[in-house]
Amino acid sequence: MSRHASLNTRPGTPPWNDYRAKYVVSFSSTTHGDHTKNSRHEGLSGRRAIVLLGLISCLCSGAATAELPYPWGVGHRGGNYSHPENTLVDFEHSLQQGADGLEIDVWLSADGVPVVHHDPTVDRTTDGTGFVYEKTLAELKALDAGSYRSPEFAGEQIPTFDEALAVIQGHKLFLDIKAISYVPDIVQALQDFGFPPEDVWVWNRFGTGGPFYALMPEANVVSALGPSADHESQMIQFVERGWSGVGFGYRSVDREFVDLAHSYGLLVMTSTVLSPFFQEQID
Repeated sequence: MSRHASLNTRPGTPPWNDYRAKYVVSFSSTTHGDHTKNSRHEGLSGRRAIVLLGLISCLCSGAATAELPYPWGVGHRGGNYSHPENTLVDFEHSLQQGADGLEIDVWLSADGVPVVHHDPTVDRTTDGTGFVYEKTLAELKALDAGSYRSPEFAGEQIPTFDEALAVIQGHKLFLDIKAISYVPDIVQALQDFGFPPEDVWVWNRFGTGGPFYALMPEANVVSALGPSADHESQMIQFVERGWSGVGFGYRSVDREFVDLAHSYGLLVMTSTVLSPFFQEQID
């Protein structure tokens, strides 16, 4: 067991499995014109379409994921509730606690290596300063990416994308790719690693969804809704593009929205929840 895996669970860890166990879904089929999709509708009342706990995202499962009869708990930035975000110790901790997948952020270093980090600069979470993309991999690896959270994590490094994949394999991978120009490198890295494309979910930010889908159509693209109040028309566009999910803020998601998305075979992704109020609604 690695030193990361041997770390004890810290207080306040999201009880992923306890909350997930409260939720069940059932199958139905809905037809909208030429768009006929198998759908799942959760079996609880009111707004209880989605369960989130801790600093996580959630993807409500639909027809494409029949093996998961409950919402997925996905660790946002690796699930950094108590551990330094986007680090290997964070990834391993979240998966040990029962997360179904992890969301990570990917940049390219100055020498072209995909690395996992959220901010454009290293200032907030490391002992260094400057832009991620202006530093070589060696320079990024020399930084302490753990002490900002706790001295317990001193020496944690910014991981490469390959290092992250080695931990996350066997689970769902959610990608926030920080520039459209990075897409070919990220797709190539996934292919070289052999990560199953059906387990890859790409958040369509910075215009990355279309190019990613063109290079890896077996993967899944999730896109946020635009400002238009016509949610259904936007969902139809996503289906026509071959995309798999729709993103919406958790405070705005209700059962009607989830049922509509599921009727088109789209999964619902909502984030990012660290809210006692919303947890009380779930309870």
